[in-house]
Amino acid sequence: MSNIESMINASGVPSYLARPTGYGQFPGVLVCFEAFGLNDHIKKICALLAHEGYVAIAPDFYHRQPAPRVRSYDDLENTLKLAETLTDDDAMSDSRNAISYLKQQDFVQATQIGVVGFCLGGRLAFLIACRFPEIKAAVPFYGGRIATEGRFAGQTAIPLNEAESISAALLLFFGGQDANIPLEEVKQIDTRLKQLNKKSEVVVYPQAGHGFFCDERASYNAEAAHDAWARTRSFLRTMLVSTT
Repeated sequence: MSNIESMINASGVPSYLARPTGYGQFPGVLVCFEAFGLNDHIKKICALLAHEGYVAIAPDFYHRQPAPRVRSYDDLENTLKLAETLTDDDAMSDSRNAISYLKQQDFVQATQIGVVGFCLGGRLAFLIACRFPEIKAAVPFYGGRIATEGRFAGQTAIPLNEAESISAALLLFFGGQDANIPLEEVKQIDTRLKQLNKKSEVVVYPQAGHGFFCDERASYNAEAAHDAWARTRSFLRTMLVSTT
């Protein structure tokens, strides 16, 4: 299936959109980027989702900052400075606008919306599932600070404290060797979701580290990445396609 890919304006939020060329309506997926910004890796994920039959939109959460708004994977110092500028309030506002954009398009099934996020975006994906009841499926990849206070002043929410409001199904991925996310925190997330009887699955890859899904990072783990993508495809198909 071919894709149509372009930068669009989602109610004032510059965003990357990828969608199938076929006729009809397709489920929508919000894609939340890593701390490094709206880079080629995130655009490739949007394209992969479009190839699977979804309309994928990746907001540029850093759009309030001057260009350049993308950092390289070896520039952690400036990446953290950029990430520090993003507040939860701004990220949720941008997400609301992106979701509204999807729901207004005649090629999107407005009732079938999911979210996928990575790293910083993994935390945002979880928080989006807490804040937006229209989200049917959420897939956070190695989202840090889900169960603890945020790293930056603008991260005012502790997402796990809001988990009771989640109506979406969740599929969460973590690396057993991730120095940024202790396994104790992963267990805390899993335990709390089970206590709340949420439809959730937590997958830990023992030999994988942070960023294992990104083939542009030194921490890329092909085996874990391939398995996680297969699980993601199946999960989204079940939650967003099979239920329509």
